[in-house]
Amino acid sequence: MARAIVYTEIGSPDVLHLVDIPDPVAGPGEVVVRIEAAGVNPLDAKLRAGKRPSPPIIEPRRVGFDGAGVIDSIGEGVTGFAVATGSPLAVPWARTRRISPSQPTS
Repeated sequence: MARAIVYTEIGSPDVLHLVDIPDPVAGPGEVVVRIEAAGVNPLDAKLRAGKRPSPPIIEPRRVGFDGAGVIDSIGEGVTGFAVATGSPLAVPWARTRRISPSQPTS
């Protein structure tokens, strides 16, 4: 199981909870990155505190948009990446956009 920090209501850092989540699976055109270092962006804190507009919370909302790690699995159609190459990969806005390799991996 993977773990994530989530919140279900707007508030102070006290509303944050560590929970187990299903291991991610790479779909077509996606990679799964095993995060080895994660950061909380100032935007995370502003959204959690209600200081930035956001949609209503209808399911647990995760924090931590920034991270770095190694590729754990690759979905169909992905080229230019390899599983666990040992080369760190920065993952900005990991859950919301696809990334492209800066240099293809052989």
